[in-house]
Amino acid sequence: MQWGGPEHEKLFAEVRKDGRVHPAELRRPRLRDDCLRYYDAYRMLGAARVWNQIGPEAIRVSEVESYLNLCGIEDPHTKLKYLRLIQRMDRVELKVIHARTANK
Repeated sequence: MQWGGPEHEKLFAEVRKDGRVHPAELRRPRLRDDCLRYYDAYRMLGAARVWNQIGPEAIRVSEVESYLNLCGIEDPHTKLKYLRLIQRMDRVELKVIHARTANK
């Protein structure tokens, strides 16, 4: 997950040197604590992503289910929520990856 970019980080670093905080950093979006578990699951599964000749593949449903079983999550509604959120985050990351490789 990314907020801003390298050009913004340079600006923020310059402002921090003076002991100040840039107003944009004060409004920087933060994940709610109750959302962190979904993001952590996504990062764990994304790190084991399968790549082929044309690029990354989507995180497989079987991988999500295996991860949730290892974590002891058994409630079907909770599993579906994890799956839905992980797939949404995965679609966004795949779009970003494909856009970067298309620009090369």
